[in-house]
Amino acid sequence: MRVLLVEDDDMIGASLKQALESNGWSVDWVRDGLLAQSALADGNY
Repeated sequence: MRVLLVEDDDMIGASLKQALESNGWSVDWVRDGLLAQSALADGNY
């Protein structure tokens, strides 16, 4: 399962991404809402 993580803080984003991936999730991380909209349009979430 893929997760779209939207977080603008590098430290928080990196921590969340690592935690999710260590539990078997595939994570795409973007840092703002516009990138999130684009990722949602292109991705399979």
